[in-house]
Amino acid sequence: MMNTETEKKLYAIVENLVDSLAYDYGLEYECNLEGDNLYIEVSYMHSWVPIFDNDIMTLDDMSEKEILNELKDEMVEAFDDFDINEELEKADNDIDIYEVLKDDAKEYKRISWLIKKEKAGFDTSISSFESALVDELARIGKLMSEEIDPNFIQQYAVDIERLIHSNELYQYMKLKNIDISNVNYYDVNFFRIMQTDGAISSLWVRGEKDKAVEKFQTHVF
Repeated sequence: MMNTETEKKLYAIVENLVDSLAYDYGLEYECNLEGDNLYIEVSYMHSWVPIFDNDIMTLDDMSEKEILNELKDEMVEAFDDFDINEELEKADNDIDIYEVLKDDAKEYKRISWLIKKEKAGFDTSISSFESALVDELARIGKLMSEEIDPNFIQQYAVDIERLIHSNELYQYMKLKNIDISNVNYYDVNFFRIMQTDGAISSLWVRGEKDKAVEKFQTHVF
């Protein structure tokens, strides 16, 4: 079916917005228009999550800002409904990808939290390291309290331990007058680095502080 000029122009707008969203949250995406139907899905590492599957003309009367908000709302709903067990079944219960699926689930919950916080009027670009740390610990603590899977609970416990080390690492860098001008150290990405690269905490615990700093800086310089 040949798309109308209106649908083509609308699709170009939507694709550009999806591209921007994917960049902001570190996701891959697929955006396709088949006939009148617009299908959008995103992925962090393994799992592809549909966030829109509907007639593209349902977006026709919206401004770009309204379309972006609609896509964010759909993303939050899809991420909140993400079920790791369902994804494992789709992969024929391949236990080798279980850890990857856990990373997907954690990241989707993180993105959902960020979008909800932004929509509630909070500034997600935190202005101080201490308040950012408290906020991140509160977020993980809430997820941990709501979780029933012991594997996830253990992973959240590991995240909290690494966040404690992130505070120690940050204070050490300040003490050593290490130049931090090339990266925003007050962003949640600081904590994201600490949570995903366990080698930094391992080096820190062994007392190899300078090596821990060097490992951290490989992510930001």
